[in-house]
Amino acid sequence: MFWKLWVMILCGFYWLPGYGEWSTDLENDLRILSHGEKKLPLLYNSSSQTGYFTMPSARSLGNGLIIGGYSHIPPYKLWGVGIGLFECLELSGNYWVYNGIVEKNFGHLGFGNDAERSVNIKIVLPLRYYGLPSVAFGWNDFLGTKRFFSQYAAVTQEFLSQRCEVTLGWGKGRIQGLFGGLAYFPWRKSDSIWKGLGGALEYDGNDYAHHIEEHPQGKKTRFSWNPGLFYTWKKRFQCAGYLIRGKEIAATVSLNYPWGTTKGFFSKVRDSSRNDAEIEEDHSGKIFFELWEERIKNSLYKEGFWVDHIGYKKNLQGSKEIIIYVKNPHYRHEKEVHKKLIGSLQRIPDSSEVFSISVVVQSSGLETFQYTFPSEVLEAYRENRMSEYELEWVTSPRDCCRQGYYIDLWRRKDQEHHMAIHPLINMYFGSSRGKFKYDLGTTFGFEGVAPYRVYYELYGAYVARSSTADISHTDFLNPSRLLWVRSDTLQYYKQGSLELDRFFVQKSRNWGKGFFSRIGIGYFERAYGGAGAELLYAPYSSRWAIGTEAFFLKKRRYHGLGFYSKIPKLDDKKEQRIPYLGTQFFLHGYFVFPVIETDVKISVGQFLAKDIGARVEFLKHYRSGVRFSLWTTMTNGQDRINGKKYYDKGFSFSFPLDLFLHKSNRSRVSYVASVWLRDVGAVAQTGKDLYTILFQEKEE
Repeated sequence: MFWKLWVMILCGFYWLPGYGEWSTDLENDLRILSHGEKKLPLLYNSSSQTGYFTMPSARSLGNGLIIGGYSHIPPYKLWGVGIGLFECLELSGNYWVYNGIVEKNFGHLGFGNDAERSVNIKIVLPLRYYGLPSVAFGWNDFLGTKRFFSQYAAVTQEFLSQRCEVTLGWGKGRIQGLFGGLAYFPWRKSDSIWKGLGGALEYDGNDYAHHIEEHPQGKKTRFSWNPGLFYTWKKRFQCAGYLIRGKEIAATVSLNYPWGTTKGFFSKVRDSSRNDAEIEEDHSGKIFFELWEERIKNSLYKEGFWVDHIGYKKNLQGSKEIIIYVKNPHYRHEKEVHKKLIGSLQRIPDSSEVFSISVVVQSSGLETFQYTFPSEVLEAYRENRMSEYELEWVTSPRDCCRQGYYIDLWRRKDQEHHMAIHPLINMYFGSSRGKFKYDLGTTFGFEGVAPYRVYYELYGAYVARSSTADISHTDFLNPSRLLWVRSDTLQYYKQGSLELDRFFVQKSRNWGKGFFSRIGIGYFERAYGGAGAELLYAPYSSRWAIGTEAFFLKKRRYHGLGFYSKIPKLDDKKEQRIPYLGTQFFLHGYFVFPVIETDVKISVGQFLAKDIGARVEFLKHYRSGVRFSLWTTMTNGQDRINGKKYYDKGFSFSFPLDLFLHKSNRSRVSYVASVWLRDVGAVAQTGKDLYTILFQEKEE
């Protein structure tokens, strides 16, 4: 069901006209002028969804809004997080705790009260832009054990002049039959402290009495109307107090932030400004290249680029074609890189000897793409005979050309190296000896490009604090019957341990016309090392790419630099050790949907546990630089949890550090999590893959 929902979203909603971020800039401007972009404040329910107190509404979080919340709803404690993947799609997750009921299997071991994880999804039809009520379809707790599963349809109408909204809906499952809500914002247009205060009344459709998974103390209901008050402060913080089931006082607090659209907490005042650029005149009318290349280097350096080397070759007419190889350590968006290069090149004086200037952008030792600036075009721009928009269109990036033989003007003697320190954070939910476990530490080391454009990473890892020492890597209720390729991950992170995290080298090459290759060898991650190769066909202007990879991998020992020749596998509840050489090979397909800022990656092949199948990943990238992805796998691994076949699935979240800096920076912080730490559908890192290198350079 997980992947079917995504297919429906991408195919069914792709052609909706004039909707939010899917529109062109002109369409958005016209929509804002005609509708005023007026809407009532959003309310967040106990499940971190748009709604009221316990019920959902047909409104959505919007594009890139993230919310975290906590609710005390006797007899439950409920944690939640929600994200607006698109303006039409809302995803949320919850962690329910049954107060006073010890978990029957592991409660005595330290797990404590019973608990449940749930994932919810809501799809909203954007009909309010046409003056119609919004319509939503949702599925609560549609993954896993589904204790709180329900599906529903809802309709919400906003009455702006009356400062209220009304919702009616129908559900099946825990939400059984009719439900609805009414919210009133009496001081919405005032400037007083009461502006964020409002009231709501909802008809609770949850069938507490007959729902089999309900807490025994939560089955009795006096009446189904839940009245309450809410208060919103500066659009970011919201709290609510309400009466539930006619018996208990409940409360919800939440905090939200527009990660998808934010420009950061600080303006980039330390970035160079090309408005200050001054064009240097060559009064002699003659270019001396030993001086000219210095101007090139200094001009590019002022705009934040790292110049690797500069060369030239002569065309048939005898004019020189300048070739500049640069690295971009700061800017995340290709359009920003393009503008900065224009700002650099406009400082360089004209010369009749120069026919064109080509700038090749390198990353991780790979030539990714290039810009070509004909001299006559730059001259027309300087003389205001060509606009900036026209110049950007004429000099738009394209695939690298094989440069052939050229003469060096200047080559950097020192190689690209830099030191980095990153936080190490592992979080585990639902272990047998506690609801939450963690590893805290740091990874530190070097990365860069060695001679012959060989890219390397050398990082160590230190775990300063860990609460996983008392956790077994075996699931007592649902032990894995596959080779233990991932389920023993906790054994690699012990408090106080200092280990080699990764040390690998790779050589990448651009063969021209969109063809790329990569070979790599070394310790690719904490658990695996090996060697292999990758091929990729990804023309710059294409919205799709195809590639293949094959790597031979050995499983690393929990400590030290050695490898295991055999790894465990359960057979009739008896642990055996099986000779193991991992052969991970895939055929990859990449598809880009630029209108909805989403990439799809489909990989078919063999996984670490020698299971064969496919992995589908959806990557949503926001203009702020934040990325959010979901993935699922379908293999023949035959892994079973609670009697049902399990497929690996999970999510990742990544944001750029420059959101917190005064200067542009491409460093990122990422978090990756599987729904369940299992061996089915497992993959190992194999270095820096080609598509990631290219995607980071051409991101728009």
